[in-house]
Amino acid sequence: MNLAVFVSGGGTTLNAIAEAIESGRLKSKIVLVISNKADAPALENYVKPRGIPFEIIPKKNFANEEGFGKAILEVLEKHGADFICLAGFLQKIPANVIAKFKGRIINSHPGDTKKYGGEGMYGKYVHEAVLKNKEPETMSTVHWVNEVYDDGEIISQMRLPITPDIQTPEELAARLLPIEWENYVSVLERIEKGL
Repeated sequence: MNLAVFVSGGGTTLNAIAEAIESGRLKSKIVLVISNKADAPALENYVKPRGIPFEIIPKKNFANEEGFGKAILEVLEKHGADFICLAGFLQKIPANVIAKFKGRIINSHPGDTKKYGGEGMYGKYVHEAVLKNKEPETMSTVHWVNEVYDDGEIISQMRLPITPDIQTPEELAARLLPIEWENYVSVLERIEKGL
């Protein structure tokens, strides 16, 4: 698969995918990285050093969602991308992109999408809610992407028991991250083999 990885922040999941490709675990190739932020740390830390082509497409530059989607579709086509990996991309994917890539877009969510998903539920907000509700565990969810935030069919969930030493959202995030990376890479492995 020719992957386009969408990022808004640190890019650690992107890095995990790239390392899995470099080690030969994944057969796919990252042909493009798209970010809505020119200052996303992922670009300096993981994209530029590897020489991966990237495009900055800020949503605010477009009058509407359709124009934003059209710009995304143009660069995906230009780089020959046939599969989209959302890896901490904090913009809703436009409907015209979802229509064209139906069944070829996955996302990682740091919690149970059924309980802790939806608009505004990402990153530390998920971890805060999980701790506030005194959940016995949290999880990494990788799911197919549809038109509704965090609503797509779940492909894989990997669980993390919340032990007494995990007190803050930051501690929970740090503990969950390696599980999120493994979950994402193993899902891509399964998709490569035909799921």
